[in-house]
Amino acid sequence: MEKKIEESFKPRTWLLIVLIIIGLGIAVVLVDKYIKNRGERLDRITNIFKWGQEQIDDNFDGIESQIDEQIKDTQEEIQKSRDEYEIRRFNSTYESSAGTQWGTTVVRILDKVITNNKTNKDHIITVSYNGVDTQDEETIRSFKSNFETFTDYEIIFDYDDNGYINKVTLR
Repeated sequence: MEKKIEESFKPRTWLLIVLIIIGLGIAVVLVDKYIKNRGERLDRITNIFKWGQEQIDDNFDGIESQIDEQIKDTQEEIQKSRDEYEIRRFNSTYESSAGTQWGTTVVRILDKVITNNKTNKDHIITVSYNGVDTQDEETIRSFKSNFETFTDYEIIFDYDDNGYINKVTLR
């Protein structure tokens, strides 16, 4: 009887083993498919994030270059305004005396020119009087004695390429 019981369990045991193996195979296939699906979803999500980051980087680069261009333009405008202010400031010392002036004003202009030529080597002013053009301090000082206090004289200014007064003509 023992043999009969052992023989009756053998096919069931094999059947059970086969079913377990099939079940494990199905489980492995399902787990593998689940992992692959998760990996593909993760890849899609990663690609979406990469694309989004690229869009942000591209937009940021565009915005950054626009800001850089605006900063450069603003700096150029500020520098231009500073240059114009400096020219107006320099020239205003003299320009109020343009035209017909008494000898006392001419002497004051010559004093200003002498002071400028000593202190401002970037914008030397030439004085033209009686056919003599000079930047020499002593020669300019000698001109001063020729101007009578209440006599009218003509003061004319010439400008360099940058807009600074660079010559005073006295007549």
